[in-house]
Amino acid sequence: MIKKTKLVHDVYVGHNGVVFDKNREVIFCDPRLKDINAESYFENNAGIIPVGGEWLYMLSIWNLHVWGHLKEDLVRLKPFQDNHNVKILRNRSHFTSWKHLGKEGSLLHHLSCFGYGHARQMLLNLTTPGASPLYRVEQLHLPDVNTPSTHLTAEELTWLRDNWIDGIRPSNEPTGHDRVYIPRPLERRGVLNDDQVREYLTKHGFYILEGNINFEQQIRIFRDATTIIGPHGAAFHNVLFCENYPTIVEFMPHNRSVDLFSRTSKTLRSANHIIKKTPGDSKHRITIDINELSAFV
Repeated sequence: MIKKTKLVHDVYVGHNGVVFDKNREVIFCDPRLKDINAESYFENNAGIIPVGGEWLYMLSIWNLHVWGHLKEDLVRLKPFQDNHNVKILRNRSHFTSWKHLGKEGSLLHHLSCFGYGHARQMLLNLTTPGASPLYRVEQLHLPDVNTPSTHLTAEELTWLRDNWIDGIRPSNEPTGHDRVYIPRPLERRGVLNDDQVREYLTKHGFYILEGNINFEQQIRIFRDATTIIGPHGAAFHNVLFCENYPTIVEFMPHNRSVDLFSRTSKTLRSANHIIKKTPGDSKHRITIDINELSAFV
């Protein structure tokens, strides 16, 4: 379901996106923040800035939106798509964690696909304790953090996909890649025998999807693919764009259980998405059995 929001009035937004009511009580914060000292926010800041009008909370304590979870953040916009009085509060230097995508790594680029360009945003400077102001916001829609972020409906996923496609306008030209392998950097959730996997799959006609292609190219590759193989990671966000009901083999470390992307495939009925549990080390790195790959090549 859509992340529900609640409308609050005359509140203060401070460092790390913490929201206080007029009595200086915390009414919203990221659950990862601990031991918030309200007095320090009100006594040690760079001034209080009034913000009039109606706003939607789109802040992050890390100053980024993780690529694999971006759709769970952007779906907050859906209830307000026809209400042009609502604007977005976001961090001044917001980006997604795939920074190498250039402008497509900026949150602004993605928000623009959903009708939220510069004119519908206010950028808050919330990065430095003490040096950050408090913003006194007249009306603010706060997300319901208790709503499961991964349980998006087919309607919501379709809305996200269609807005992205309308905004990015991917070329209709075929990529020529129907079989795809998605590697990951070794240091975190990577494949310990990646060289061996690459060599095997390349001999069987697989395209290696490296991390240096832009979002438009990613959309097209997933759109055209009939087989997709790789370790669990954010690139599987793009299952949203599958059109050929591909077989997707997502190798998952046994010590990490995430159905975020397979749930998207299942909800949209867009792919035969297989989760292959594989022994993982403390950094969730895995070794892929070449014999297991043979069934999918």
